[in-house]
Amino acid sequence: MRRRPLVLLALRLVPRFWRDTVASDLDIEARALGRGSLWIAWHTLLVAARLRSTTLGDLMWTDLRYGVRSLLKSPGFTAAAILTLTLGIGANLVVFSVVDRVLFRPLPFADVDRLVFVSPFDPESGNRYYRLAKPLFVEGRRLPGIEDMASVALGSGFRAATEPATAPTLTLTDVTYNLLDVLGVWPVLGRGFSRADAEGRRAVAMLSHEVWVARFNADPDVIGLMLTNARARREVIGVLPPDFVVPAMNWSVERHGLSLNPDLMTTATPRDGTAPGVARLLPGVSLREAQAQFDALSVRLDPDLRQPGQDRGPRVLLQPVRHGMFWLAIDYMWLVSAAAAMVGLLGCVNLSSLLLARGRSRAQQVALRASLGATRARLMATEFLQVLSVSVVAAACSLVLIVWLSASVTTLVPEIYRSLVIDGLDGRLLGAAAIAALISSAIAGLMPAWTATRVSLIQVMQQGAPGAARASRGRSRGVILGVEAAIGLVLVAGAAFATRSFIGLVATDVGFNPAGLQILRIEPGGVPRGGDNAAELAYFRRVIENLRRQPGIERAAGIDVMPSSGMVPMTGAEWNGRARSGIWQITEDLVPTIEASVVAGRDISRADVDEERPVALVSRTIARQLWPDVSDQDVVGQVLSAPGEPQRHVIGIINDIRNAPHEPGQPMVLIPASSQRDIWFLELAVRTRGGRALDVEDLQRDLAGLGVTSVTSRAAGGRIRSALEQPRAQAIIFGSFGALGLLLAAFGLFAVASFDVALRRYEMGVRVALGASARQIRGLVVRDAVRPVVVGSAAGLLIAWWAGGFMQSLIHEVDARDPWTLALVILTLVATAVVAAWLPAGRAARTDPAVVLRQS
Repeated sequence: MRRRPLVLLALRLVPRFWRDTVASDLDIEARALGRGSLWIAWHTLLVAARLRSTTLGDLMWTDLRYGVRSLLKSPGFTAAAILTLTLGIGANLVVFSVVDRVLFRPLPFADVDRLVFVSPFDPESGNRYYRLAKPLFVEGRRLPGIEDMASVALGSGFRAATEPATAPTLTLTDVTYNLLDVLGVWPVLGRGFSRADAEGRRAVAMLSHEVWVARFNADPDVIGLMLTNARARREVIGVLPPDFVVPAMNWSVERHGLSLNPDLMTTATPRDGTAPGVARLLPGVSLREAQAQFDALSVRLDPDLRQPGQDRGPRVLLQPVRHGMFWLAIDYMWLVSAAAAMVGLLGCVNLSSLLLARGRSRAQQVALRASLGATRARLMATEFLQVLSVSVVAAACSLVLIVWLSASVTTLVPEIYRSLVIDGLDGRLLGAAAIAALISSAIAGLMPAWTATRVSLIQVMQQGAPGAARASRGRSRGVILGVEAAIGLVLVAGAAFATRSFIGLVATDVGFNPAGLQILRIEPGGVPRGGDNAAELAYFRRVIENLRRQPGIERAAGIDVMPSSGMVPMTGAEWNGRARSGIWQITEDLVPTIEASVVAGRDISRADVDEERPVALVSRTIARQLWPDVSDQDVVGQVLSAPGEPQRHVIGIINDIRNAPHEPGQPMVLIPASSQRDIWFLELAVRTRGGRALDVEDLQRDLAGLGVTSVTSRAAGGRIRSALEQPRAQAIIFGSFGALGLLLAAFGLFAVASFDVALRRYEMGVRVALGASARQIRGLVVRDAVRPVVVGSAAGLLIAWWAGGFMQSLIHEVDARDPWTLALVILTLVATAVVAAWLPAGRAARTDPAVVLRQS
């Protein structure tokens, strides 16, 4: 029967064995039903699809079982392969559990692509700031491309009125009434802020869903709960939705809810400031268009906003809300992700080299299958399914390890990132594991599968074992070992630079001794703040005298704000028209209490405070700025003058005090606390004996007689420890990646060299029979193994040099392209390669030619 071209085309999709049967059956059915060729072609396609899927499934299941049996017959190889991929996949899953919320997970806001972060910006330095000129904010809300804009400020600590004074504080972030509207978010309980709340200046707040559940047991009666601190009260009116993220620049601060800032943001004077904001663009307005509108606004307001002595007024930077929130973390997260990806790639390349070496020993088996009718696609599928089996098991092992070691892994994450870590297994982590298994299978299995199927039974049988070994020594092995070396060098170099940077930061002198130093804040119940300065100062001095008599306290002194806290005093001045600094008010005995050092002159004494003498203690930084050509001893006695300030004589110089080890010393002017000045934030520095912790409750009871209603304490070195957390984590993470890279590269080289020696036993036997010494045989094996490592190290050096530009922003006072460090890394890698190849080389050197030739 003559068939139409469309039917013939459809029949070509039917497996050859079934074509005649299918064509005959469909012809009979078509005649019985009175159907034409179009019906036959359609049903031929349906039959072909069913047959193909059934046949393909059967073949895959058969190949999978064959592959698994093959792996089980080689338990050593299988264990090594699973371990290699587990390390690579596990490293990537651990990193994914940390970076997912920053880089990939959708933010819980409506139409997030229309949200932009609005922050003050200096185009010359590239720095962003936390204070935005308020006129830019007010006028920015009226720009044609902006739907609305909300402000997100700092937070304050509160406690529930029903909780004891020792309960942990809840940090509420001050926001304008329209924040939830801008974000497109609605509370799950109660209501959100309204314009009427702001107009009525109502003291209201909202709790995060996590705090509501964990601390208040999801009690719906939390609505109406009063939150208090020493200065304010807030009524809870709503609960935020789960996983809500406060879109703030300092996102790393733990936040437990929102507090209403009653400012309507409709008017402003040129000197007013506000916190950065989040804006929602109108539909169809691009980020570039909105930035151009803000740039034009900045230029228009420039004459009013420009500070004296400035060439230009403030500018505004618009960024997608994710980049605006995580601007300090995104580069770091991407770099860690890249390092983890390199570890995973190294594991895949390592497995690929093992598969290549194993494939050489299975050449006859594969060639025999090909001669029996197995197509090349079928052979490649079999090889690939073996790798996929290994990858799936490795991914499962990685997930088990993550669950088992989750607590330990979390401690390695810097504290500011811990709230972002995925807690346990979730769908996204399982999906990442599945994707990692597939990608690993493709990378590790493609080249070995392709190489293993390029065999001929006739060629293998003609050449025999020596020829087969000789033919298998191609470029693939050298390329893979070179790639392993290149990746290993980059990882080890990153570990070296991160470790050097961390050690340097730990060794940096911060200008005082934080060990055993506590900073106290008290709430004086009977003394009104901001009233009689003399009464306030006298009160705080009585408290300090009481503290000095407390058992366990060695020294105590007062300062308006601790220099290392990251905060600055409320007042500052431009001294002698050349240098600007904050003005710290201190009591006597502060310098020995914090164990700073006076490098010239003397400290502020009790008489200086009692008599309110016009003297000052300056830091070395500002002394160098004001008198660059004068010695430290000659600076003592110099005069400081500034508008609105009395002239002060310098009585001493102290070493610079740093906020953090990676920050420069602060320009500081310390003066005796005076009743002529406001006492804004007097903090109490307390040095304990033996570094013992203070019992805050006992202190509060002892100070109750002085009217103290609340005492809070923090470690003076808390900011320094926080500043060291990320460098410490970097050193641990990159150090771990470097160690893994070195281990995987050494293991891969050892395995490949071992396989190579086993397959070249005949060649080694011939060489020994012809007079080659054990030293020559050992040198031959080591040279063959190390040569691609040297070439790969050269390529890795170029990559490390290029990547140094990205690494530089994360390390402190270390050149990420330091040639001596890179040279040491290369030597370490080559030495590791020599050691890894030495044992197989020794085995080759002990070859008995008589035994080998007799077995061939």
